[in-house]
Amino acid sequence: MTKDFIMEIEQEAMRFIDEKRKDVKPMISVEALAKEVFPGVPNSRMIIQRIRKPQANGKTRSLSLGEFTRMAMALKISPLEAYGVVLGRMDETKL
Repeated sequence: MTKDFIMEIEQEAMRFIDEKRKDVKPMISVEALAKEVFPGVPNSRMIIQRIRKPQANGKTRSLSLGEFTRMAMALKISPLEAYGVVLGRMDETKL
């Protein structure tokens, strides 16, 4: 598995989290999610922004499995099912 493909998986995982975040009623803001996932971290919303969008160097911040798990749990989604959905969206030949 290449570094580029790992980055694709991370980006798909963040897209999944964003979709689910918007589906929750009432919708959870990025700010609220960030505070729950990164408690006590100043400006935690920027961590999520760096995962979602490329920075000046053209790269996004990596999303760790632990961070993904905490995000899924904050949205009351099974991390196991969430990861399965994300991997199901990926090109199997690259796995």
